[in-house]
Amino acid sequence: MRNKLIYIVLALLIVLLGTIFFISHKRLRLNTVKQFTRKMDNKDSFVLVLGESFCDICQEYTKETLVPYVKKHGQKDLIVIYWDKAFDNDYQAFLAFLEEFEITNYISPTTYYVKEGEIVDSFKDFRTLEELEAFIEKNK
Repeated sequence: MRNKLIYIVLALLIVLLGTIFFISHKRLRLNTVKQFTRKMDNKDSFVLVLGESFCDICQEYTKETLVPYVKKHGQKDLIVIYWDKAFDNDYQAFLAFLEEFEITNYISPTTYYVKEGEIVDSFKDFRTLEELEAFIEKNK
């Protein structure tokens, strides 16, 4: 009887951990500059979203578009950086970052498509999930 109880508890624990793992991988996470740089150095293709935590449009875009995107596709090919968080509110460091990676036309939020380590397209402001998916498909 005791062994049976142990097996039941272990099975429940495994299910619980699996659920937590699945849920945590379907949530949007803000990325670091280091994660972005690694993808650029590896010549990866991905979507970069630059915004700021105090921007109402950025928050709406995150809630209405980026979170549903991550739930549907995961975040493997999506880098989201809020400059005020990633650069500890140091706007000069953020401007240096933009210059280093030749990122132009930045208005919060801006979404860029990076293909093999090169920025090939972008759009400013809020887009729907369908518009974001079409943008990605167009640039693949």
